Amino acid sequence: MLMIKNGKIMLTRGDSAYITVTLKAQDGAAYTMQAGDKLTLTVRKQAVDTSSILLQSVSDSNTIKLAPEQTEKLASGSYSYDIQLTTVAGDVFTVAGATSINSNLANFIVLPEVTV
Repeated sequence: MLMIKNGKIMLTRGDSAYITVTLKAQDGAAYTMQAGDKLTLTVRKQAVDTSSILLQSVSDSNTIKLAPEQTEKLASGSYSYDIQLTTVAGDVFTVAGATSINSNLANFIVLPEVTV
């Protein structure tokens, strides 16, 4: 199961996930990924941790794909995440995820898997 609501991503451990990110330019207009642009999803136990437990990048697409083997060994629980857009020009924008160190507004929640 994958559910995204109010900045929270909930995913059953071991499931596939396709996370589509709606991008907007600073003027509010839709932003279309350009050749060479990259989206990166980073998941950590806490936002201030230095090591990532899940890192996935995709180029030239606004859909981040996670395979079952990427989440099947994660412990059930709540993690911090963000998604960054790095443009071909070298600009970096955080487009989703953690809004502060102590924020509960943006979580990546791994749900337990019943069927093994």
